[in-house]
Amino acid sequence: MDLEVLSRRVLAEIDNYRYEFPDGMIGGPWSPTHVDSHLRQMRSALVAPYWAEITRRDSLEQIHADQPLVHPCAVVADDGKGTLLAFDPQANEFLLAESRGDKLVSFGVTGDAVGCFMAR
Repeated sequence: MDLEVLSRRVLAEIDNYRYEFPDGMIGGPWSPTHVDSHLRQMRSALVAPYWAEITRRDSLEQIHADQPLVHPCAVVADDGKGTLLAFDPQANEFLLAESRGDKLVSFGVTGDAVGCFMAR
């Protein structure tokens, strides 16, 4: 995986993001100002992508596994509050991870780059 290509992909996702609030959703839609604030935060959190081992703990099976899955993932953003946005090429998805001791561990938030970052 080319990290420069991944970096450009994330920037394109931010630039082309369109917020949608589907019918039937619980709660109310975010204001355009709120969405823009999240996109600015994401842009400022971007880092030069780097490889890190992330322990996948997203499903109940993964949470309870004696031998957790550990995937090499490309970290693309750091919010400065302990949450990282990374891309797992093996699973072909973005995910959120946090530091737990000396390990990075995912916690069930996966999907597109912007959606994951906004879910922090």
